[in-house]
Amino acid sequence: VTGIPVTFLIDKKGKIREKVVGFSRSIAKQLDTQVANLTSEKP
Repeated sequence: VTGIPVTFLIDKKGKIREKVVGFSRSIAKQLDTQVANLTSEKP
């Protein structure tokens, strides 16, 4: 961990797909999109 906060996006197979350090409104929008994409993937 190189900073706080750190967010990890993990797919349905348990693989880390994204690591984001820090936070801003633009990062939040990006994460929303990435989470939607990950949750719509088939296992």
